[in-house]
Amino acid sequence: MPDADADHGVSGTVARLIDAGIAAGSICWEPAVQMWRVSGYEASRALLTDRCFVSLAPGRELPPGLPPAIEAAARRGIEVQARWMGTRDDAHLRIRAIGAAPLGPRPLTRIEPGFRARAKALLDALVARGEGDLVADFTDAFVREGFLDLMGVPARHRVTADRCRLDVDSYARHTPGSLLRAGMMQAAMIPIFEAMLDAPAPEGAVILKAAQAALADGRIDREEALSLLSVQVVAGISSSQTAVGELVLRLAADSELRAFAAADLGRLDRLVEESVRLGEHHFARPYIALDDVVLSDRTLPAGTLFLLNSYDPNRDPGQFPDPERFDSGRQPQHLTFGAGVRRCIGRHLVHLELVIAAEALIEAFPRLPRACLGLDSSVGAYARAIGLNPAW
Repeated sequence: MPDADADHGVSGTVARLIDAGIAAGSICWEPAVQMWRVSGYEASRALLTDRCFVSLAPGRELPPGLPPAIEAAARRGIEVQARWMGTRDDAHLRIRAIGAAPLGPRPLTRIEPGFRARAKALLDALVARGEGDLVADFTDAFVREGFLDLMGVPARHRVTADRCRLDVDSYARHTPGSLLRAGMMQAAMIPIFEAMLDAPAPEGAVILKAAQAALADGRIDREEALSLLSVQVVAGISSSQTAVGELVLRLAADSELRAFAAADLGRLDRLVEESVRLGEHHFARPYIALDDVVLSDRTLPAGTLFLLNSYDPNRDPGQFPDPERFDSGRQPQHLTFGAGVRRCIGRHLVHLELVIAAEALIEAFPRLPRACLGLDSSVGAYARAIGLNPAW
């Protein structure tokens, strides 16, 4: 899909897809939220790719009557987070490029051995204890600790960073209360990020090293470096934990799928992406048109809002035949991680985490304690949710 230059308005291709979507009913007006809801795959991908549509930044309205010190701290946290949001200027894309560089396929080969060792160690610990939960004790810890290593977050601050990540997930809810909570947690992390930028980066802290290098040579300023770290600690853990957890639960619950993957581990590249397509982690957020959208029978003015999500396009039967079926041989071009220049910068890392976790689970499965797989476990609950009656 062509990516329009923001200086030349919305592309004709995107306008035609919006026209077609409105006619077909896959783009419809939602009066309750005053937005056009987009559910078709092609139109969703086009809007995500066209730079004339940008994610709507949360408002700045905090609850009234806050003590001045609390309001000041919350606004400081909000402003740091907001640096990531871009419109026509290149700040957003500039910061993204710096964050993406250490997370590309080639750089990730250098950190892969460490991730594999952690996955094996976590599963070995479950086996040794004879009890535990595959999500809490394996996938969540695997993703969280691995990513905080890449960020260089000191051990003494990891609980705070994890709390910040959980609270700042509420940043996009666009309510004064959630904005206050997110801003305060970001404010609590700013001194930690400041100290990290000023100290030598630990071995393997590739994200922190990239931010330090870009700050040193002037590609970003200090506020942008703080914004990069701020966004990463939020976005780099939650979505990955969900994706990896769902894949591991599916493999543990489905003996046929597990055997299919074990017979040829090369199948995992497609299998894990199909798991992501059908998984529960999906974005849903408003995008704002920066220019008029000229359609065949009307013009949608600049400022019109479009509600984009990845759940509906990932189940578009025109793109994915029999969309609710888990097809381990499908090569899905899903939209879970977006599209175009704003596609998730951590997508290669998530893919690697998925493959490593799947391989580690397949190898360790015969040794796993039955307590990890029983009907009362997260695996048992997931099996019931997807209609399986596994026989272990």
